[in-house]
Amino acid sequence: MSRSDADNQVDALMTAPLTRRKLLVTAGASGLAFAGAGVLGAAPASASRSYRSATLDTLTVGHPEPVEGLDAIIPHTLSDEAVTANSIEALLVYDSVGRLRPALAQSWKQTNATTYVFQIRRNVTFWDGSPMTLEDVLFSLDRLKNNKKSIFPSRLTEVASWTQTGPMELTIKMKRPSATFPYVLVFAFITQKKYTEANEDKLGTPEALGMGTGPYQFTEYVPDDHVTWTRYDGYWGAKGAAQKVVWQTIKDENARLLAMRSGSIDVALDLPASLLSQYASLSNTNVLRVPGLQLVYFSFCVTQAPWSDVHVRRALAHCFDKQGFVKSVLKGNGRVEDTVVPILEWVNLVPQTAKVKKWYAGLPHYPFDLARAKQELKQSSVPKGFSATFPVPNNEPDILNAALTLAQNAKKIGINLKVKEVTNPVWVAGIVGKKNKTGLQIIRKGPSAQDASDFPMFILRGSQAIEGAVNTANYHNAKLDALLAAQDKATSAKSRADNIIKVLEIAGKDVPYIPLYTRVGTVAVSKKLVYDGFHPNWWVIQPWAAKIRPA
Repeated sequence: MSRSDADNQVDALMTAPLTRRKLLVTAGASGLAFAGAGVLGAAPASASRSYRSATLDTLTVGHPEPVEGLDAIIPHTLSDEAVTANSIEALLVYDSVGRLRPALAQSWKQTNATTYVFQIRRNVTFWDGSPMTLEDVLFSLDRLKNNKKSIFPSRLTEVASWTQTGPMELTIKMKRPSATFPYVLVFAFITQKKYTEANEDKLGTPEALGMGTGPYQFTEYVPDDHVTWTRYDGYWGAKGAAQKVVWQTIKDENARLLAMRSGSIDVALDLPASLLSQYASLSNTNVLRVPGLQLVYFSFCVTQAPWSDVHVRRALAHCFDKQGFVKSVLKGNGRVEDTVVPILEWVNLVPQTAKVKKWYAGLPHYPFDLARAKQELKQSSVPKGFSATFPVPNNEPDILNAALTLAQNAKKIGINLKVKEVTNPVWVAGIVGKKNKTGLQIIRKGPSAQDASDFPMFILRGSQAIEGAVNTANYHNAKLDALLAAQDKATSAKSRADNIIKVLEIAGKDVPYIPLYTRVGTVAVSKKLVYDGFHPNWWVIQPWAAKIRPA
């Protein structure tokens, strides 16, 4: 079968050299900022607006989810994250490909297994014109660690100390080696100590919008309706194109589509799959499609019969036609995955796609083959088949279709899977509650970091087979756990990569999960605009509005 567009885009993303010129062309705001030139700007869509060089008056973005607060370390919704990302900056940031890059920390190095040293960017000012100091940085890190509502307190418990070791030098010492710790710092949002302390009880509300360093500053917040930013001309990087940006809440998805059609909004982020073709048909709109990291997979409770039988798991693995599903059901808006680590997760560790593909070719595979599925079932404890209920969330059509496809094919070998649609809260309770009887599940999970160890550390590690965590297979393998621990302590990229591949070999043989596909991320943008550097997963923590400019 021919390669999909998503496959070709993955190759391009992973092999693109990060020269300054390439960053200018493909990475948009992120690349320019890392090169020291700052970020590009935004642009309008409606014909009634005037264009002056690369500037415009207003950029309007429509999104169905209301904003619940503007405190960057306490996001309640995706909208909260997306809105604060343009204003409150972190120490590090992901670029358009997902590589970890400098932000308020202009450089960093690991001096030994447990020590990181960061040079904090000089000449950065808050919106009131006052300079950002190390005191502001240390205060913000303390707040991120100690606030019980913080976005990432658990990872910061690994920190032994952070101290000022130079005029603008920050040294972080870890309690134990952690190769993946720097990824946490994309959430290390820095705010002004003076303002935050004075407004702690009401920070992020209409009465106390906040004080940050980003390219856009908050000027108005009307809960359940809109948030407005204005461009901060004292920004340390290049200025955005839009003088004003409006995040407009449009709860009804059909109403948002109509707003895009009429030109009353310029950008629609986080598109629903059910309306994707309608957005693509709009004469005034381009739909950007970029391979993402949202992995869809089947999960088996390996401590519960009949899923505890590896031959049953392998039989079902042979019952799903991944290539056919992506082509016919997803209409190409996905990429087939044969391991629980999407290939783009390697860009920070091993960016050479050919090398990763060679490793992947040697891993266990389970191609669609009903004859082999029958052979596996015959070797199992239930050679004549069995019946089981298969709960599926009722709010995601592609996931429901995948479950029905598996059930249809499994029936041909004697396995009767009764697909039962349930509400999302019921489904979530079934996979993150008590872990002894999670059965067969279909799951969509996004990354917490763009690193090859990310998915294995969450869904394969034995310590994560607990209530509230996402090792939904209740999978334990001592050798695999040791390999994961070793890679997290390693300072060598080669050592980390070798151990992760060994982890995938073990998991491939044991089949606690059947990876299916990763979704393609989409965004609708007026044809009068260019959105360079859209990342389908990390746009919500990037200064995305500053990446949008006139076409």
